[in-house]
Amino acid sequence: MPDLARYLAGTWHLTRLGWDGGSGRTMRLHGQARFAPCAAGLLFEERGTATIGTHQGEATRRYLFRCRSPGEADVCFEDGTFFHRLDLRTGNARICHPCAPDRYQGRYRVLGPDRWLLTWHVTGPRKRQRIASRFVRVGGGV
Repeated sequence: MPDLARYLAGTWHLTRLGWDGGSGRTMRLHGQARFAPCAAGLLFEERGTATIGTHQGEATRRYLFRCRSPGEADVCFEDGTFFHRLDLRTGNARICHPCAPDRYQGRYRVLGPDRWLLTWHVTGPRKRQRIASRFVRVGGGV
């Protein structure tokens, strides 16, 4: 992955599945994600319809990918606070975000020029979750 910003830029179909071990509830989200170039790197915005248990509603999320080098970025929350460092030069990255008292362990995997996955395993006294997000480029291959 020689150029993270170039690879991610554009619009992606997003499908997310999640499971909460504490409640036993499942979560699904179908929508779109967009990476738009900005002065610091890329602005990530996702929007979709989420179903959690019997509740259904609109869900949105924003992150800032501050590019450090062509293959690396610091991923920040919408308010600018640091979330995790991403080094996607090999097309595969394991990441960790301690959110005391819980711990988020994630993995980015590039599956091809138009597909990638992001998975999370969340553990701790407050959370026990597994979340998998699949991104397929709009107009790209399946």
